[in-house]
Amino acid sequence: MNSTVRQIIFWVLIIGGAFLLYQVFNGKTTTKDAKINYPQLLQKAQDKQIRNATIEEGRGVRGELTDGQTFNIDLTNEFIQAELAKKFNENGVDFSFKS
Repeated sequence: MNSTVRQIIFWVLIIGGAFLLYQVFNGKTTTKDAKINYPQLLQKAQDKQIRNATIEEGRGVRGELTDGQTFNIDLTNEFIQAELAKKFNENGVDFSFKS
């Protein structure tokens, strides 16, 4: 193999590796959702630990806790979603519906 070709491949690998390292260490940081179940969600609502929430029709509930952590819980039952909205309203939780 020609030395010029080897040198080009070398620099492509170096630049590619540097780019990958940059993406790993400076990439967009993602926070994992808090793992909570329905009773815990109700308790957090009563304890005023929910900053905001969105009830997605037929899907579930997404939101943010007062400590900055996000949560996502699957609740496909519309009756349960209606009861949850009632509890949120009673406890002053800022929430919205999304179809």
